[in-house]
Amino acid sequence: MISALIFSAFNCIFYVLAFSRGPFWGLFAYMNIYFNAPNDHLNWWATYLPFDRWSLLTSLVLVLSLLTHKNQLSNHKFESAKWMFLFFFLSLAIALTSALNKDDAYSYLYLLFTFCLIVSILIKTLKSYDQLRSFLLGIIIFIAYLSFDAYLNGERVNNRLEGSGSADANQSNEFALLLAAVIPMLVTFLVNGTRNERIICFLSLPFVVNAFILCNSRGGAVAFIAAILYAIFLVADKKMRRGMIVMMIAALPVVLFLADEAYIDRFTSLMGFGAAMEDEAQARQLSSGRTEIWDYGIEMAKDYPFGAGPNSFKKIARFYMPEDVLTFHPGATYGVRSAHNTYLQIIVEQGIIGLFIWLLMCLHTCYILYKSFKILAPLGKEYKFWKTMAFSLNISFFSILIGGLVNSRIYYEFFWWQLAISVVLYSLAKGVVLNGSMNQSEQTQSNRI
Repeated sequence: MISALIFSAFNCIFYVLAFSRGPFWGLFAYMNIYFNAPNDHLNWWATYLPFDRWSLLTSLVLVLSLLTHKNQLSNHKFESAKWMFLFFFLSLAIALTSALNKDDAYSYLYLLFTFCLIVSILIKTLKSYDQLRSFLLGIIIFIAYLSFDAYLNGERVNNRLEGSGSADANQSNEFALLLAAVIPMLVTFLVNGTRNERIICFLSLPFVVNAFILCNSRGGAVAFIAAILYAIFLVADKKMRRGMIVMMIAALPVVLFLADEAYIDRFTSLMGFGAAMEDEAQARQLSSGRTEIWDYGIEMAKDYPFGAGPNSFKKIARFYMPEDVLTFHPGATYGVRSAHNTYLQIIVEQGIIGLFIWLLMCLHTCYILYKSFKILAPLGKEYKFWKTMAFSLNISFFSILIGGLVNSRIYYEFFWWQLAISVVLYSLAKGVVLNGSMNQSEQTQSNRI
């Protein structure tokens, strides 16, 4: 009961601040709903809440606040986020015409609409470096809370953390990818933040890393490592490259100390990758059956080159896959199966055109993150934090792209937040070049680093 009251009070306080001071404050209520989901399957106290449409209410508060505080809105260009709208309208066209299951397509089309809405709100609301910095720190605090809760109450099923995380990332692989995306931001605050930011992150880091290890996700670990290597060799300058290599070497014994036997055994199973490439049975075992699912998925894509509609992969899987591959939920009349690959799922659901738009969006985002780092890297000491954060966001976003090879991440909200954050940072970085410096309050904040 107390937890439900705290959740409700937290939101109400920031609703009031959103109306009285500006839409930026409403973002913290939205973060609270995303990370601290009012869902009785994840949080038992949700049954004590007076209603269950908190996300809709918060979105309404944010939109009304935007309308009443127009003078506080940014003039950021949407950059790579413009592809998001094209992807949505393509999905809409498929849902209205060729979707195999109209009701289900409309349901997931609504999800895509909410993602478009929150991306637009974030881009128009996060106007300054200070606001972006506070928003990123808020993400870290909520992730630290989830990780601490996992430490106290998390349950491991087959040596993997399950049931902990955000509303759309509460299984081991999904939660691991979420943590992999946030850890680089946390490290930036730990290394270059203010004293209070460093204290918060110093206390948070052990629990966040521990949660990542408890997930025991090979896909999450590979995506994280691959993203670091990408950023080191394709984004970083020489000075940062040396520093990152030293940091990775220093972090290795810490990870080995925290890792349990189950994590080490699962991760070392990747050593059989070479043999698996030549042996179908080994490949299936190493990929936890994903290669078999992908084979069927390719057949589905051939039959629906222009898309079968949002969330159709799960629904039509039963027509292509044997029952032993499908998952049968209690009370369901037929089995379903996830694609376990973002790009394959898009081909089946939005078709070849949809995949083309998605890849353009992702590549454009990688480009603006790369450009943000290159703009900020040669600037003075007051930009040291943002240079490091730009580098970290490169790791963060690329980890999701790599993780998407073994997980379905289309309807994963944090991906879309990353898209908005990238656009905002790039706009602010370009503004530095055009305007010459930060405003006074932002410069004061940076000087405390």
